[in-house]
Amino acid sequence: MATTNILGVTFTITPTALTVLRIAPLISSTASLTHAYMEWLTNSSFIGPAPVDSSLSRFLINESSREIESIEADANVRKQSQQDIEAAKELVIPEWFTHFFNTGVFSVIGFNNLTLAAAAFNLDFDHGLGESKIFYQAGVGFAAAHFAFIPLVAPSISVLIGMAARRRKGGGSGTIAEDKGAVEWISEWVSYHKIRMSTVDVLAWGCFAWGAINVLTVAPAS
Repeated sequence: MATTNILGVTFTITPTALTVLRIAPLISSTASLTHAYMEWLTNSSFIGPAPVDSSLSRFLINESSREIESIEADANVRKQSQQDIEAAKELVIPEWFTHFFNTGVFSVIGFNNLTLAAAAFNLDFDHGLGESKIFYQAGVGFAAAHFAFIPLVAPSISVLIGMAARRRKGGGSGTIAEDKGAVEWISEWVSYHKIRMSTVDVLAWGCFAWGAINVLTVAPAS
């Protein structure tokens, strides 16, 4: 049985519950990192052209490289088609991002706060953590650092949602800054998100993974 004292109250948990507690930050940080990856994957799809000439695309549509090139032989048609796609992106991105953010933000906050809470409880029940304690502490720091990126992503979030709101209210294109369109704003969001995901999110997951594996590893009998 493991015990701890929080605000003068003694809490006791069973060995099974302690095992669950040890792996809880790893589970929630895995969910958070997976969520972040899917956010990057979906939103970055608006930035570049669709990879229609990739091997996978050719296989799926059952067309050879030569057949695809023959379809796209007319440069003027290609240019007009690309312009149409870019114009469509300017319309779709604010709508998509507003839907995406209004649902996804709650799971992001939930997963990260669950990670922080679970890690904090592990540090309260620190008996037996040993050298893993420092990894749980570092994991808390990296998980909390996720929220430090809010000032960096907030402008693009505000602008994109504002674009959708103005269009919904009949305000024309909804463009706020004449020199930046929806594609540029979502590119800015993706760039900061990618940095956050590949640094603090990955590091938090790594710390909790190593900490949980280390503390739960049973030493071989001598």
